[in-house]
Formats: sequence, C-alpha cells, structure tokens
Amino acid sequence: MQAFQTSEELKTVIVAFAEKVIRDADAAPAPAKTGLCLKWKLKEPEGIFAIDFSKKPDADDQFFTYYMGEPEREPDVIFTMKSKAFHDFWMGRLSLPKALATRSVVLVKGNPVKILKLLPKIKGYYNLYREALRETGHAELAE
Repeated sequence: MQAFQTSEELKTVIVAFAEKVIRDADAAPAPAKTGLCLKWKLKEPEGIFAIDFSKKPDADDQFFTYYMGEPEREPDVIFTMKSKAFHDFWMGRLSLPKALATRSVVLVKGNPVKILKLLPKIKGYYNLYREALRETGHAELAE
C-alpha cells in the first residue's frame, strides 16, 4: 500500500515537514554542521526532495536549505526509493543500515558512511514528520 496517492500529496507533506525541520532549534543544528547535501528521488508517486546542510538561508530562524526538486549543488548522497520507504524511514520503521546493506528498498549513490554518521543526529526529525502528517490532514499515516 502506498503512503501517498499523488505527487502533490507527497509534496505537501514534505514541504510541511521540511519547514518544521529547518527551524527546529533542537533538531536542526547538529545535522546542519555536517555540510552534506542529500537528495531523494522518490517513486510511486514521483517526487524529488533535497536538503543542503551547507547552505544557510538568509532567514535567521532557518538552519539550512531544502528543495522540492534539484538542489543547487551536486548532492553528496542520492537516495532512490519508493515514497512508502521514505515515509517508513521518517516514521522510524525502516532501518536505513539494513536497507543499505540489502540494496532492495533503498539505492544509494555516494558514500553511505556519511549517512550512517548522520543518522543519530536526525532522530529528532521523526516527531516532526509525524506532526507534519497530522497538520496536512494525514493523521492516519502518523500512527
């Protein structure tokens, strides 16, 4: 079963999530220090999402930049996965180390070691993802 039915629905949730993450003074600073640029190529439905931890926006309340589409610089790591796997990861249901090892759910281009080092720094994002789901009318997906 797909988590999202349309690309627009997926985009709405990702934007709500990203807007929370870039402003969260507790969760955002540690990952922002990595300077990584990450890109997700999502399927079923389609979408491209990127976070550039090296680019701080002009706004004082934001720690890094996100893109719905291609980032301005070459990503350090590119994930290719179904939107359901993206959803499961942010819900804490998908073990990224296992997924990387099996290469069946998530394909990665780039250095996976950088990602494994980042994982402990983004645990605070899981609750923000659930909040974004609820706020965009997808409370059923937040359970």
